[in-house]
Amino acid sequence: MERDTAEIDNNTAREETLDPHDWDEIRSLGHRMLDEMLDYLSALREKPVWQAVPESVEHNLKRPLPIEPQDAAAVYQEFVQNVLPYTNGNRHPRFWGWVQGNGTPLGMLADMLASGMNPHMAGFDQAPVLVENQVLAWLTELMGMPVETSGILTGGGTMANVTGLVVARHAKAGFDVREHGLQGGDHPKLMLYGSTETHGWAQKAAELMGLGNCARFAASPSTTTFEWTCQSFDELLMKTDKRDTDRSASLGTPVLLIPERLMTSAGSQGSAVRKTSGFTSTERSARSRR
Repeated sequence: MERDTAEIDNNTAREETLDPHDWDEIRSLGHRMLDEMLDYLSALREKPVWQAVPESVEHNLKRPLPIEPQDAAAVYQEFVQNVLPYTNGNRHPRFWGWVQGNGTPLGMLADMLASGMNPHMAGFDQAPVLVENQVLAWLTELMGMPVETSGILTGGGTMANVTGLVVARHAKAGFDVREHGLQGGDHPKLMLYGSTETHGWAQKAAELMGLGNCARFAASPSTTTFEWTCQSFDELLMKTDKRDTDRSASLGTPVLLIPERLMTSAGSQGSAVRKTSGFTSTERSARSRR
């Protein structure tokens, strides 16, 4: 039986790939993106700190689900017109509304290199893992911790704190949390100690880890300048100990003390409504809920 001529020869079949169809075209677009972004950042201080998103832009960003591939250059142009000008302003040198970093041009380039490599950091014999280990060793030395200290790099402060809480829970719970979990009724309640000014990550972490908000013991700062002292926490623990002779049955087991060096209430952003980045704190709250 002769071979069907409509059948595709395996030797000439097109390989499925995520590579661009035209490397020169994607190279040209990449150079354009880089040049235009650097031009934008270099002139950033001359632009408004913040500007409201026009209704036309909100309309442009509400599109039906695209089923077919979109032209990369056209998508980039949509980004330039509808996204780039309308951020919360934290990249601007006159942005003082929140405690948010503004990034750097070199950081942008480093992100591009990291995305280009797209390394999987779960070990293996590869240089990116060695770089991560070196960064952790530098941080260990910078903070004066023992050389055998281990760690991981996270995507932000909240996840770093959540990770720290997990470590504290495992170390101070008094039972094997990994093995038995928090489901058994014989385990004491685990407590987190902090101030009423403690950042919201603590509440999120307590809820995420299944400890519940009842695990957070928040007391008011000891001074009008929002200061806590070691003596203040010692007195707090002594007071809570006296509530019941069997703390493990009532109040719970302390696993974490949350100190804070900087607090939002005591920082540059107070309760007064002021113009900081083109809109007031009241307007910021309203927009954050939208």
